[in-house]
Amino acid sequence: MLQWGANVSPATQNGQWWRLGTAVFLHFGIIHLTLNVWALWDGGQWVERMYGHTRFLLIFITSGLVGNLFSLTFHGVSVVSAGASGGIFGVYGALLSYLWLNRTRVPLIEFRWIFFGAAIFSLLTILFGFLVDGIDNAAHGGGLITGLVLGALLIPRDARQLSPLSLACVTIMASAAIIALWVSLPEPA
Repeated sequence: MLQWGANVSPATQNGQWWRLGTAVFLHFGIIHLTLNVWALWDGGQWVERMYGHTRFLLIFITSGLVGNLFSLTFHGVSVVSAGASGGIFGVYGALLSYLWLNRTRVPLIEFRWIFFGAAIFSLLTILFGFLVDGIDNAAHGGGLITGLVLGALLIPRDARQLSPLSLACVTIMASAAIIALWVSLPEPA
């Protein structure tokens, strides 16, 4: 996995920053790949319809990159990580943002079914990560937070419920959080 571009602090922080991206497309076996493909298909079809193809791709890739950055920050040199989970959690975060910001426009039964389904799936997957070794919850959490923020920022104009001032505040806070995360990276080994 290291030769193919998995995310590992000594390599990534010593100039191989491309690993933050390549790790999104690598998986530790067929079960890992199958679960990620299923989760991406399940949430991705909703998010792609809500945000469009380009915004969907931006949410997925950015959440994967930031999730891998979270992994570096929280695990240091102790973890070799790979997988699309950070990006997938970003997709679910965007889905939750869209639904929450449009909760008065979506029929109540559909809102409850999709919103609570996505929230419970995200919560149970993160809880499962605490019980099973080898699951990178830092990447999951980083991707989810990124998706929640991007979901609010990239929501199409016809579905937007945030004022321009609120959007500016979310943008500033998200930018500050990314800078703080970057600054807090542990020293490379």
